[in-house]
Amino acid sequence: MSLWLTLALLVALAGSAEAFTCTATGCTFTASYTEPTTNTASGPVNLTGTTVYYQRDGGPEVAIPVPASGLTGGAAMLKDIVAPILPGQKVVITGAVTAKNAFGESARSPMAPLTIDRSGEVAPNPPVGGSFK
Repeated sequence: MSLWLTLALLVALAGSAEAFTCTATGCTFTASYTEPTTNTASGPVNLTGTTVYYQRDGGPEVAIPVPASGLTGGAAMLKDIVAPILPGQKVVITGAVTAKNAFGESARSPMAPLTIDRSGEVAPNPPVGGSFK
């Protein structure tokens, strides 16, 4: 197998990995973003934190505060979120993230939606008949 074909297969396999994990009681997905390094006037950000906002299928919004990595910001952030997405459900997660300092909260920066499809995870039909002998 050629080196290029091998690399293409590795990239394809890596790209097919699920962006979430699930158990019988729910799923864990990750909000990924980078903190800002400047304020709206191009000065120091003096970051105090960020807030991840998400919704399941346009339902009620959930806000998750995340402490800043430091006053200067700039860190690549990963925030795991656990939601009660059960077997048999298919949901689309949408949302945004904001940054905060002592003077207020930024505009929302949208995040790419995530579909979690558990519709195929359902119990089997019961066995056909039977008897005790």
